[in-house]
Amino acid sequence: MSDAVTLEREIDVAFEQIPTPFYINEQAEVAIEVKRYDDVIKIPLNVVVQQNGSLGVWILQDNRAHFLKLENRAQSNTEMTAGNITEGMQIIVPDATKRALKEGMKIHL
Repeated sequence: MSDAVTLEREIDVAFEQIPTPFYINEQAEVAIEVKRYDDVIKIPLNVVVQQNGSLGVWILQDNRAHFLKLENRAQSNTEMTAGNITEGMQIIVPDATKRALKEGMKIHL
């Protein structure tokens, strides 16, 4: 996470070859290349569940619950991207106070 005031991040840097001279606790400006993902949709982690060792989401298909295993491309502390979620899919948010979802379970909206 970035420092809220300075907008800086502390990171660990590794060298293929240690520069000479090398100073401990020296500050450096580092360019970080971030991988960009196309054709993915971000989903909040609170809707992601584990089923038989796989991460996925429950989606609504024909008024029934269906578990969709996710193709996880990237993840943060609050959300992840999935390549196989498409616009228009209805994700069911599990409710811990209600009966657990099961494959093919009828869902009433």
